[in-house]
Amino acid sequence: MTEARLLKLLEQAYGIKGKLHLLYSEKDKIYRLDSGKNNTSRYIIKQIHPTVNVKHLQLQHSLINSLSQAGVPYQLPQSLQTIDGDVILKSDDHYWVVQNHLDGVLMANATPIMPTTRNSIGRMLAGFQKVFTSKRYDADIYPSKWDNDQAGWLSEHLDLFERRRPLVERNFKAYLNVEHKISKLRKSICYNDANEHNIFLQFNREHEYLVSGCIDFGDAIFTSTINEVAIASAYAMMNVAAPLTAAGDIVEGFYEEFEILDDELELLFILIKTRLLVSLTHATINAQLHPDNEYLQISADSGWRLLEKLDKIHPNLAHYYFRSRCNKEPVASNKLFKSWAKVNQSKFYPLFGKEIHLSNSEVLDLSVGSKFLGSLEDVSNTAKFTAQAFELLDNLNKQFGIGRYDEIRLLYNAETFNVTTNDGPEWRTLHIGLDIFTKAYTPLYAPLDGEVVVSSHNMLPKDYGNVIVLKHHYEDECFFTLYGHLSNECTKNIRPGDFVTRGQQFARLGNYNENGDWVPHVHFQIILDILDSEENYIGVANPYERNLWLSLCPDPNIIVGIKGLEQRAYKILPTQHLIAIRKRILGTNLSISYAPYPLQILRGQGVYLFDHFAQTYLDMVNNVAHVGHENPSVVKAGQDQMAVLNTNTRYIHPTILDYADALLETLPDHLEVIYFTNSGSEANELALRMAKSHTGNEHIIVFEQGYHGNTQNCINVSSYKFDNSGGKGTPNNVSKLPLPDVFRGQFRGANAAHEYLQECKSILEKLQSKGTSIAGFIGESILSCGGQIVPPKDFYKDLYPQIHDYGGICIADEVQTGFGRVGQSFWSFQLFDVNPDIVTMGKPIGNGHPLGAVATTREIAKSFDNGMEYFNTFGGNPVSCAIGQSVLQYIQDHDLQKQAKTIGDILIRQLTELKERYPFIGDVRGSGLFLGIEIIQYPDIVPDAERAKYIVRRMRQNNILLSTDGPDHNVIKIKPPMLFNEDHINLFMVTLNKILVEDYLHQ
Repeated sequence: MTEARLLKLLEQAYGIKGKLHLLYSEKDKIYRLDSGKNNTSRYIIKQIHPTVNVKHLQLQHSLINSLSQAGVPYQLPQSLQTIDGDVILKSDDHYWVVQNHLDGVLMANATPIMPTTRNSIGRMLAGFQKVFTSKRYDADIYPSKWDNDQAGWLSEHLDLFERRRPLVERNFKAYLNVEHKISKLRKSICYNDANEHNIFLQFNREHEYLVSGCIDFGDAIFTSTINEVAIASAYAMMNVAAPLTAAGDIVEGFYEEFEILDDELELLFILIKTRLLVSLTHATINAQLHPDNEYLQISADSGWRLLEKLDKIHPNLAHYYFRSRCNKEPVASNKLFKSWAKVNQSKFYPLFGKEIHLSNSEVLDLSVGSKFLGSLEDVSNTAKFTAQAFELLDNLNKQFGIGRYDEIRLLYNAETFNVTTNDGPEWRTLHIGLDIFTKAYTPLYAPLDGEVVVSSHNMLPKDYGNVIVLKHHYEDECFFTLYGHLSNECTKNIRPGDFVTRGQQFARLGNYNENGDWVPHVHFQIILDILDSEENYIGVANPYERNLWLSLCPDPNIIVGIKGLEQRAYKILPTQHLIAIRKRILGTNLSISYAPYPLQILRGQGVYLFDHFAQTYLDMVNNVAHVGHENPSVVKAGQDQMAVLNTNTRYIHPTILDYADALLETLPDHLEVIYFTNSGSEANELALRMAKSHTGNEHIIVFEQGYHGNTQNCINVSSYKFDNSGGKGTPNNVSKLPLPDVFRGQFRGANAAHEYLQECKSILEKLQSKGTSIAGFIGESILSCGGQIVPPKDFYKDLYPQIHDYGGICIADEVQTGFGRVGQSFWSFQLFDVNPDIVTMGKPIGNGHPLGAVATTREIAKSFDNGMEYFNTFGGNPVSCAIGQSVLQYIQDHDLQKQAKTIGDILIRQLTELKERYPFIGDVRGSGLFLGIEIIQYPDIVPDAERAKYIVRRMRQNNILLSTDGPDHNVIKIKPPMLFNEDHINLFMVTLNKILVEDYLHQ
């Protein structure tokens, strides 16, 4: 039928008209009709082959009506009635069905597809099952070649596959082996086609795609209920890095709403692969019959890639994984094994020939937050770490050190521990064995009779080195024990097929030069299913799969038998549990970053932070850790001085003098006197006191949206606080200057500096006319909370003289922008060629240690010395000054100011290139490693806080930490530790580029 004839038919039969668009389909010819003013009404037109069984068309209509009547919360393709009241029209030897077009985005065109998206697909299908289980189905109304239960027909087409025939035959055989089990599964009507071309999505409040509806019930069929999950999973697994995880998202969502039975979970993985075989066989047949129909081949390539991936996954592992996603015991035999082992615990021979107990052993904390480990740099030096561990044991007169089972660790930083996921990088960090540390070459004895099934040497960094696995039988089952980090002689003397007897010495511990580069110890692990592994088996698992791996690998102490060890077990404290306690005992206005995905951070190192699962986050926002989190030089300086003396400044001590002198060397010559405080807030508080004392005046000039600390006087000069939620407005002794924002502020363009200065002059003249004299001005040279605002070049050069002319002094707040961060200069005020009367410092000055400072002129210091003693108990204490001096020395020794300029210039250039491609990036600004990206609603420059928040949240989900700031919370700020380098830029830019193409940002 021509399009003109079809349009006429639609107008005559349905009373609708518009413009037709041909869509892709496998069987039927499908059009979209855009109708109404501005195409506000859309319809789907299906031309159905005359050989179709009309009963099946009626069934589709019946299923959709049943779902609608049941009130399922999804959009469904309702059939439009003809003028005569029919929902199926026959014309020109074809059947025609007209349905409403759904709102939302077709899943095939949507990005990103997240776990929550796939989870919602599972929930939708479960909702359908609640309705379909009561529906009757006439089995002869639809052919069975898309039915997993009837996949035997594939045997007729194996000759179609040449190169891939072994792959197809292997997986088809797996289906045939369980066909008898499939026939016994519960049955129901299934939608049977939950693929990306049938599912529509819409955003939730967090701008994550969730299912809003689905179309095309043309493949609905009566089959095993679990096939609904299998088919949706097969499609969800396409083109993802971790297909099993994607299927797990579907399974979990389905199970939340509709129970999945044990026998169904057992066969799910095979049924997923069967669906792929069915689909790929159809595609191969159709490619020969219809070589010009691209739609028929639309998923063939990705289907083959997926089948090859799934072929490498052990079906038992998939089964256990799916059970874990349904909150079932992953390995059903786990309970039986534990019961047997508990009864027979006294029969196990000691691993080292003698009993291990807490009196001759010490539990070593190797967790992510361990204080025993110290610096990660120390741990990476195995010889040093070995000496440290055994020195501790010797001092405690203990023979053994115990490394705990089920402990989250940060020791596994080799690439072999990196996990490929669908939603960002992850690391295997969950220890699923028991470590026993003792001297190298200590003999090891078999706890019970066993057959050697693995004896190999693993060469990869931080692997087992030499490893032996024994197989043991109990009742009608078997289990395995693994012994890692052995000496070279072990794997030479014992081979697979050998037998060892209970109490037989069969191995010795290796030294770190042969055991995978570890402190001498045995990694002892129980394994209930070795998954046909012949060389290796992981001893460290993904912490997000904890239930799975603890079920597969039960606690080895059930064999070792260390009494009381369970009381020393590592406790994983859930983040939400800690948040509940925090809300109960801490102030409720203490904010939490990255809600609703808050982070529980337990360790830092360099430019990285590590959470309670030892997952790694690139920190691009923490300017407090100026020279890197837990910088070893800074930590040592503090530890060394703390071990000697920490007291107040009423005693004479050279450290404070040396440090003050070193700080003054970085400042202009007119700043000659230093005062030390405990924080940047205290520094600004003191600076304000000095200004008022020196001038005899109270009035302070500040910037709109400026921020200077959390004391009351600092709040009173911080528009960012007093003008926003909970604030009381501008205090009487404060006047605000307009924020000198040349991008979106009151004045823009080439003359902006002059216009802002005129505003400042007007404010000062108005004060003078009222007889109000000023104490001075306080401001950051680049305004951080204002949105990383860089004032016009000549602004401060003229502002400072204005303040001086009206009798005030100028305070440069360098709490966030000092110490080389801006790259071109050591202090940000130097970018503008001005000389402040007072400079305040905090945050980076102590690399996170509570320390602040005020530098001023001798004249101001003298006037402040008015008879009232200035005393700060810990301001300038020896420990703080030693730490501060170490920070300053590190900056200078490593030329971090120069690095900030080099890296900052690269970042600005690359971000500016992104600005040209993405119009919602309104501005890129800053200097060195103090940068801002302003996000706007284009084509206007209206601030877009939601887009900025989205980018920050998605970057955090990809393990990169940013935050937003500015009066409208639409500026993404970048101010990482100064160790930030080009490798970190590359990681940041790759991730950012991936996120900037996501749909929400382009609405």
